[in-house]
Amino acid sequence: MGRAAGFSEPGVLVVRSYVRADSDIRSAADLRGKRVAVPDYTMAATLCMRITLRRLHGIRPDEIVWFNTRPRQFSLGGALGLTDQAPGGVHLEWLDADKVTSMLLSGELDAAYGDGYGGPRLPGTRISAQPGIRPLFPDRGKSVVIDYARRTGAVL
Repeated sequence: MGRAAGFSEPGVLVVRSYVRADSDIRSAADLRGKRVAVPDYTMAATLCMRITLRRLHGIRPDEIVWFNTRPRQFSLGGALGLTDQAPGGVHLEWLDADKVTSMLLSGELDAAYGDGYGGPRLPGTRISAQPGIRPLFPDRGKSVVIDYARRTGAVL
């Protein structure tokens, strides 16, 4: 992947991802074929997440079912007219952010990126504080950043 003048290497930003405590998902490589909630599929952080998944694990965006939790009227994707079938065969669903934690706990979602989702067990708290949910990266993503730097030569 080439770099544009003045821009650093994109990537990483998957470190604030969460899964059910009993999930068999142990690394970002396990996200292939899964259902993943993100604040907005088109936002820069999610783009970096998709780049990281592709560069480190060969996971294409169309190999994940994406759940966009930002309301269409506030989403860049909504403004661009993205529907459930985004370009490149990407499957995109729109989801109320208030449902993310309960859907993760029930198994309707496999992972969630970001910590801004509240929850049914502890209303008003972040997803990371919910019983039954754990971070995908217990080391707060240190290993992902090191792996990315080792494989790409980019220091973030």
